[in-house]
Amino acid sequence: MFVKFFQKFAKGEKGFSLVEVVVAMGVFAIALLSIIQVFYYSVSLNIRAQQVTTSANIARKQMDTIRLMTIDELDDLMNEVGSLPDNTRKIDFDGDGRRDYELKLEINRQSLGHGENYLKYVVLIDVSPIGMKSGVYIGPPSSYKLRTVVLRNPDDQND
Repeated sequence: MFVKFFQKFAKGEKGFSLVEVVVAMGVFAIALLSIIQVFYYSVSLNIRAQQVTTSANIARKQMDTIRLMTIDELDDLMNEVGSLPDNTRKIDFDGDGRRDYELKLEINRQSLGHGENYLKYVVLIDVSPIGMKSGVYIGPPSSYKLRTVVLRNPDDQND
């Protein structure tokens, strides 16, 4: 086909036939569709990476807040979380009026036993973005989970 194409120019024929134009448009359309797919995929990966980073930041901020709490504050938070449906709060992270992230918090209080006077709080934090962002569905939300143990001594008033 390419040989005939170049032979036309050698013979002095000018212009393209309709078939050649249609074939060229088909090749261009296939190339354009693959470029659009790669672009869409990269945009969705960037959105996903941003959401995972934001989820991690929300979880770490919540964990830092919990680590600084006293026994009374931890008990109050444990009661507050127990009253929420599915222990879940919805968070508007960017201040646009939409709830962008879900924060699931579980706190369990246990005694260490063996004569120890410390209280053990097992804290689980699971932050996940809500499925739609800017009208583009990015697949199932990827969550960020943190787990820690907080020890408090009831005899120590400075905890």
